Amino acid sequence: MIFASKYADKEGPFGCDSIVLASRRKIYPLAELRPRPSTDVKRSLMNLHRTMQLAARKIADPDLEWVAGGMPVRGFPLGGHIHFSGIRLSSGSLRTLDNYIASPLTLIEDTTTGTRKPKYGFLGDFRRQRHGGFEYRVLPSWMVAPAVAKGVLALAKLVAEHYRESPQRPLSEPEVQKAYYTGDKERIRPLAAAAVAGSREVAGL
Repeated sequence: MIFASKYADKEGPFGCDSIVLASRRKIYPLAELRPRPSTDVKRSLMNLHRTMQLAARKIADPDLEWVAGGMPVRGFPLGGHIHFSGIRLSSGSLRTLDNYIASPLTLIEDTTTGTRKPKYGFLGDFRRQRHGGFEYRVLPSWMVAPAVAKGVLALAKLVAEHYRESPQRPLSEPEVQKAYYTGDKERIRPLAAAAVAGSREVAGL
């Protein structure tokens, strides 16, 4: 594994992110993509692709392979954090994001992604941001395939616009929370399917 700090600065659209070791020493091994924001899903995907191209030009090493997911290398958890503006930060909006995005995404996670929980990826995790909105920090890195990235961003936009009309909260039940943290896909699958079907109705699809 090559540290991202070899190729990227801390700031900018392609930067490096830190991990704090047990000794409290901070290292910067992770690559972080920070595309320009947009209210349009297609534009967001285009901006993300452009940022990936920028990173590829800066790295320019054909022997290196990019990896995504929750923890593709042991001890190095990756997050697929999404920044929101124009959506009220509240327990209700966070719970909707948990139930309508984090829960369905559990169905395609591999075993390494599951090892990221619960220290990272705990439900309701957020951080306020200086752009006036907040960062939703629950999701693992979801840039594993274009279709997955498109699905996550589409759900994120849908929840941001209709979270007040999305009442399902299966994750409020302790047994469902346990299923989420342990990666019990059989328990999560019907609940996630019902949530996604409900979101389609809200969107009029």
